[in-house]
Amino acid sequence: MDDSLALDIVPGARARPGAAAPARAARPAGRGGRLVAGTMRALRWAAGLWLAVVTGLVLVAVVPQAFGLTATVVTTGSMRDVIKPGDVLVYADPDPATIAVGDIVVFRNPAHPGVPISHRVVDRSPDGILRTKGDANRSPDPFRTPLEDVIGLTRMVVPMAGRPALIWHRGAPEDYAWWAVLVICAVLVTSGGSRSRHP
Repeated sequence: MDDSLALDIVPGARARPGAAAPARAARPAGRGGRLVAGTMRALRWAAGLWLAVVTGLVLVAVVPQAFGLTATVVTTGSMRDVIKPGDVLVYADPDPATIAVGDIVVFRNPAHPGVPISHRVVDRSPDGILRTKGDANRSPDPFRTPLEDVIGLTRMVVPMAGRPALIWHRGAPEDYAWWAVLVICAVLVTSGGSRSRHP
């Protein structure tokens, strides 16, 4: 014999004192609620994507160093539109015999030895003296570069991966604030979505 107690609900009958009220069916969300929920999902997706892209770009800029390559942040626009300020240029140790016209080389700056230049080779003399030029410059560089001053041959350019370092280098307060707001908003949106899914 079943020992459970079955309760029959009679239409129109009043609930006895102390009895639990029947659960109400959840009302379907209105158009406004669905719009807000959809907007929040889109924001969480966009914020997560933005953080993933930033993380990926930073990794791409750093990882090559583990393979004997060198990465440097471009700070000027002399090589636009191939290389822009904030891009990371990855270069390898050069083989002087293979450097040819059209290559983008990294070489010592005769005016500022501690600040290398990344320009394209536009001419090479038989004795190995290079003539270089920035793609965005009207004229070639006013000096010639011997092969021993070339420190790298460009292998890869990572767009915008060095933007945070460029902002730090320039020290513009409005740039600091802009990046800080983007990072904080992205973290808050993604973490808020995680809390809402796990009450």
